[in-house]
Amino acid sequence: MTQSFIDLPLFPLHALIFPGGLLPLRIFEPRYVDMMSRCMRENQPFGICAIAAGKEIVDESGQVATPHRVGTLVNIIDFKSLPDGLLGILVQGQQKFEINSTRINHDNLLLGNITLLATESAQTIHPQHQHLVELLQRAWPDWMQHYGETMMQYIKPDFQDAGWVSARLAEMLPLRLDVKQALLLTDDSQERMAVLDAAMAQLTVELGETMSEELDEVAARVKIH
Repeated sequence: MTQSFIDLPLFPLHALIFPGGLLPLRIFEPRYVDMMSRCMRENQPFGICAIAAGKEIVDESGQVATPHRVGTLVNIIDFKSLPDGLLGILVQGQQKFEINSTRINHDNLLLGNITLLATESAQTIHPQHQHLVELLQRAWPDWMQHYGETMMQYIKPDFQDAGWVSARLAEMLPLRLDVKQALLLTDDSQERMAVLDAAMAQLTVELGETMSEELDEVAARVKIH
C-alpha cells in the first residue's frame, strides 16, 4: 500500500540527497526557519527536491523555484546555532517520493501532495564495478571524521549493496545536478552503478588524469554537499 502526504513542506535546492544519506543545511530565510522549527517541534519530515527552474531564494517578483517531480523525504537529526547566527541542521534521507501537485502558502512556502516510492531492494556489487566500491572505501574515513559520532550513529556502511554504494557516490561525486537527478530517478541500482562508472571515466578524461589518480583526487576532496 502506497503512502501519501498532503501539504508536505518542500525545500527546493541546487542539491539533492538519496535515502540513507546525510545533508547539512544552513537556514537563513524566515520561511524556512519557521518551517524547520515546526518540523523539529512536531517531529515531522519535509521534502528535499532539486530545482528544475528558478532560484533557491524568492526573487523580487515573488517567484518560487519549480522543483523536479521526484525528491527525498528527510528527517532532521541534529541542529545548532552557527557562528554566523544562522540555523544549522543536519538531515537524513528516508525515502524517495513523487510530487502529485504543489501549492504556495501565504509565507511563500512550497507545499506538495506527494506519494512515497517503493524502497529499492538490496543488490550485490558486480565485479566490473568493484573499483567504485574501493573509491568509496577510501573516502569513507574523511566522511567519518567530518560527521564524527553523528555519522556513526545514523549511517551503517554497506559496501556489499549496490544501492547503498551508488547512492553515496552519487551524493559525493562532482556531477552536474541534472545527472544526479537522473541517478535519483532510477530505481535500478545496477543501472546507477553503470552510469557512475561512465561518469568517472568522463571525469578522468576531462581532468587529463589516469583513473587511479582521479580516484585519489576525488577521495581526498570528497564531502557531502
